[in-house]
Amino acid sequence: MRRALLAVGVVLAAFALGAQTPSERWTVIRNGAPAGSAPARLFGEVETIDALSLCDALGIAYQRDESGRYILLIPEQPVTLVPDGAFAQVGVEIVHFPLPVVRDGVRLFVPGEFLLDLLQRYAPGTLRIDRAARRIKWERPASDVLELEAHREENAVVYRITLAYPYPVHLEPVDSTRLELVIEGARLGGGALTISGDSALTARVLWDAKRGRAVILSRVPLYGARLQGPDLSCRITVRLQPAEENGNGSLAYGDTPVEEELREAKRSWRIDKIIIDPGHGGKDPGAVGRKKTREKDIALDIGLRLRKALRERSRAEVLMTRDDDTFIPLGERTRIANRSGGKLFVSIHCNSSRNRRAHGLETYFLSPARTERAMKVALKENSVIQYEESRDQYKDLTEENFILLAMAQAQFVKESEQLAALVQKEVHKRTRLIDRGVDQAGFYVLIGASMPAILIETAFISNPNEEGQLRSKAFRQKLADGICDAILEFIDRSGT
Repeated sequence: MRRALLAVGVVLAAFALGAQTPSERWTVIRNGAPAGSAPARLFGEVETIDALSLCDALGIAYQRDESGRYILLIPEQPVTLVPDGAFAQVGVEIVHFPLPVVRDGVRLFVPGEFLLDLLQRYAPGTLRIDRAARRIKWERPASDVLELEAHREENAVVYRITLAYPYPVHLEPVDSTRLELVIEGARLGGGALTISGDSALTARVLWDAKRGRAVILSRVPLYGARLQGPDLSCRITVRLQPAEENGNGSLAYGDTPVEEELREAKRSWRIDKIIIDPGHGGKDPGAVGRKKTREKDIALDIGLRLRKALRERSRAEVLMTRDDDTFIPLGERTRIANRSGGKLFVSIHCNSSRNRRAHGLETYFLSPARTERAMKVALKENSVIQYEESRDQYKDLTEENFILLAMAQAQFVKESEQLAALVQKEVHKRTRLIDRGVDQAGFYVLIGASMPAILIETAFISNPNEEGQLRSKAFRQKLADGICDAILEFIDRSGT
């Protein structure tokens, strides 16, 4: 694990400094007509292609999520790319690259062989690649509706429709046995479409190519119809409920009530429970200063002070992974947070370095390390596993599995980074410690947290001056108050 993560960091650093050689452009011919091109760059002997320009030329949609990841919406096989990451997620599979993904303004350069192989495997229709001429010829299917399948549920029939592109869609009922699914901008073939699966409820599905809609003719009167999607796999779902199973009345229809779902999600994610995690404890002393100051004692004292401040200044419930000198395995800490329904996870530590001049404050969130310094800090904190009786839970934590876990937590990356930045600002304001900034790294203690999670390195216990500060109750109170200020500002910004 250590070697793998360190190797990734070395590659990232070398790649960022390496020479970029201008190269040709890849041209795209779509259904016999020129459709655009994508720039390519050589990094050493590896050709990279701008994935976003290539998608534009091919007519493949993509989006950037709140955590900064790019998702190429290839039908049934969405691809996730992370700037600076030397990997991609294709469905549930992780594909490794010889070089990291590079974002350059509006361009996203990805190893070309990966992109070309991906398109050849998953793009609908017929795709031919001429590598010598740097040309892609794509004959798209005649219809943008690639598949329609049906299955029965307890009181409904569900249709899943796969599109070639995430077109806007909505439902328009005609009468109790007929409704129209409008797919804006899609190319549809004429006639009826073969339905796979259980279609007993439906007589026919007809395509009205001129008006860009599907006409669903039901054998029985309908009580309700709901539409969801398109999702990242370019699928839409239509749920039909027969009147005979739901009582009489007019046909109720519409899209999924997104606004209400968002309101409910916001209610369920009100930040009403905060988990404080004092690092180390018990048989694990953490770092030890020249005056025998132990990190575990400092972290616990700051944690207790933070709990008191939060209870006095907020309405949130505040829990601690430990409130005495107890050893808690790294993996158990986030399990405690998840089991208790935590909404924020704050792990408190003291920094340490062989260089006794190193000083200042830094805060981390979970993601593959971008710098060698961040990697070293993570390796120091992860070394706690030497005190655990069983290390089986870590034996499969290879670089690949770590990436999967980090990406699973990526839905909270933006919030985690925001909280980390607020902690840096507020603690610096209270203590005047040097601000070493916010960074990301692979801390075991943050893996698995189903909530925004950060790890704060409050000061260097290895620095004689900062060790002296950490031994001061007044200084530890300033640290706790600064973290509290940051959490309260984060809650206020979240509107919860």
